[in-house]
Amino acid sequence: MINKLLILFLIFSQIAYAKTQTKASFDECGESPKAIELAKLIVQNANQNRTKIVCNKALSHAAAFKARDMAKQNKVSHYANNKSPNELLRIFQIPLPNKYSILGNQVEAVSGGYSAPQVTFDNFLSSEDHKNLILGIGELFKEQDQIGVGYYYDRSKKHEDYWVVYTTALRKNDEELKSNKEFDYTTQLHQRTQQMLKKEKQEKIDLRYSPAKRKKRNDSVKSSYKVSL
Repeated sequence: MINKLLILFLIFSQIAYAKTQTKASFDECGESPKAIELAKLIVQNANQNRTKIVCNKALSHAAAFKARDMAKQNKVSHYANNKSPNELLRIFQIPLPNKYSILGNQVEAVSGGYSAPQVTFDNFLSSEDHKNLILGIGELFKEQDQIGVGYYYDRSKKHEDYWVVYTTALRKNDEELKSNKEFDYTTQLHQRTQQMLKKEKQEKIDLRYSPAKRKKRNDSVKSSYKVSL
């Protein structure tokens, strides 16, 4: 009887531990519950061709930034701010493989207008290019073992819901350097994002009472986008 109870205890302990590990392993896949849920759908899909996928905090920060930036620009685009996805990740100090051209896109899937992660996932699979990136179809995408997902909602914008998925490999000789510097870099990026949110909140308050400031802000919006990167 004692042996049976011990076995049951060990089984339930293993299940509880596995659940804890699963939760922890996805926490760095996104900065919001919806982003994390979409990451789970991608990683756990039965047709996923990648044998290993690691959640990357720096990629998640970049994805959250891009989703918010698309909302600010009121559009869904790979080339927001006139920067390619590969270029944007390099600006965010992600060490992409050298074979990823500066003006190209081997790393990004974007979507807008869908509130539910499952619907967004299904929408990605309806596009062949996005499907290849999402499920790791083809040699280039299959070797991408890093993922980060971003989500941003703004009901005042055209699409309301904005989604970004980044998958990439890392340059082999930079993996150790990346892991050592990741915390400092992502902490700085988080602080910068919080400063941007605080500034935008204050701007919204100011615009309620000052038409002149509204005009000034609209006139300078392009330059403010450049500064935000």
